[in-house]
Amino acid sequence: METWKKMAADPKYLALKPAINAGVAHLEKYYDKALKSTAQIVALYLNPFSKDVYFEEYWTPEGIDYATATMEKVFDEYQKHPDTSTASADSGSTSTADASESHLSSEKNSKHSCGDDRILKAAQLRRKREALRIKDPRDELIRYLKDDLADHSRYACTLDWWRVCFP
Repeated sequence: METWKKMAADPKYLALKPAINAGVAHLEKYYDKALKSTAQIVALYLNPFSKDVYFEEYWTPEGIDYATATMEKVFDEYQKHPDTSTASADSGSTSTADASESHLSSEKNSKHSCGDDRILKAAQLRRKREALRIKDPRDELIRYLKDDLADHSRYACTLDWWRVCFP
């Protein structure tokens, strides 16, 4: 658009100045609308080659806040799952991990005197319980944004990066 603005200021295009200015005004109006669309904001964030760099470079602090809030809202909606089975494990109901753990507790005097098998099973059960805990879903988004930008020389396009990094 800067080129069009320069043309409008150039005396050689004096006859076209009103039309150029009207065109620039129209372009700016729709350009701003397009940039502030949810789809455009999400597309920029999910591009591993740019992430939030565009916003930081070209948007005002208020615009950055708007883009961030938009992305977080979309991410939060995406993270909502109708399946609440993981929540019930933390709320006191018996989970598979708890049932296995109580089974192990009754085998304290099992034939494995050194306890290696029990230690391994206890570690497995702990990992299962930790996996069932509800974690802040935004942690994934925060980690993604903090990671380095993807290297264009390693991936043909954005979709290739997603295919390789999140199969």
